[in-house]
Amino acid sequence: MGAFARPLAGVDRDAWWAAVSPLMTPQGRLDYAGVDPTRVPFTRLTGPGLIQPQPQEADSHLQTLVRIPTDAGDYLIALEHRQQGWLVARATPQGSTR
Repeated sequence: MGAFARPLAGVDRDAWWAAVSPLMTPQGRLDYAGVDPTRVPFTRLTGPGLIQPQPQEADSHLQTLVRIPTDAGDYLIALEHRQQGWLVARATPQGSTR
């Protein structure tokens, strides 16, 4: 999620995407390919991630959920374990914590 944060001025979209895309599942890359990094609401993480319980209706390939606090509220991250390691399948804002 640190890589996904809104980049500093001067970091272009291609450089941002080059850092973010290898951390995502193939479906995640398709889902987030059109993201404009200047519109990402958060600029930094504000604490450690907390592993969340699995919902009963979770897909069988979903391995773990992690709640990540940011300066724009929490995000729920769905991680999948793949041959390359843990990859982000989905990052869902959970609303402002302010």
